[in-house]
Amino acid sequence: APAAAQNYEAHYGEDATLDDGADVASVRRCPDGGSIVVGGRRNPAFGTETRVTRVDDNGAPLWQHAYRVADATFSRAEGVVELSDGSGFALTGSVLQPNSGTHIYVMRLSCEGRPRWTQVLSNQDRGHRAGGQDIIEVSDPLAPAPRWHLVVVGDEQVATPGNPVHGRIARLDPAGNLIFDHAYADPD
Repeated sequence: APAAAQNYEAHYGEDATLDDGADVASVRRCPDGGSIVVGGRRNPAFGTETRVTRVDDNGAPLWQHAYRVADATFSRAEGVVELSDGSGFALTGSVLQPNSGTHIYVMRLSCEGRPRWTQVLSNQDRGHRAGGQDIIEVSDPLAPAPRWHLVVVGDEQVATPGNPVHGRIARLDPAGNLIFDHAYADPD
C-alpha cells in the first residue's frame, strides 16, 4: 500500500509572547523523531530570546525552550541542523552583545534541548552587525570521532557610509572550537 502523510496544523508559544519560526529540520536520529523549529520569542519582560520547539510526527510538542544566548537581551535563531551521531542539534543566529554590536553565534543542544556549548563569533570591527543564516554538518574523515564539523554562513554589515555587507563563513569542531572564520567581499 502507498505511504500516506498525515497532515497537521499547530501553533506553539505562550500567550504573553510573540513567537516566530525561521527554520525547521526533520529529526531522524534523536529518539521520538519529529521535527525541530527554531526562531525567536519576544517577551516584553525579557527582550528577544532564541526559541526552539521540538514536536513529534503528529505535531504534538515534545519540548519547547527559550534561551538567553550569552545572557543577552536579544538573540534569535535562523538555522538548525540535526547532528548525524544522534547527539542532538546545532543552531545559528544573531546575538546582541553590549557595547560590541550584533554577532553570529553557534549553539549545540542535546536531543532534549539542554545546551552543550555556545560560541559567539567576533566581528571584523566594533559596531558591525552580523548574523548567522544557515548551518550544516560536514564530514571530516581525518578527525577523531565524531567525524564531523559545523559550517555556518551569514553576513556582516559594515558600519561605514553605504553600509556594505560582507559574506561570512565559519567552521567549528564538535566541541565548539573555531577552525576558521572568514569574511568575503568584492574588492570593488
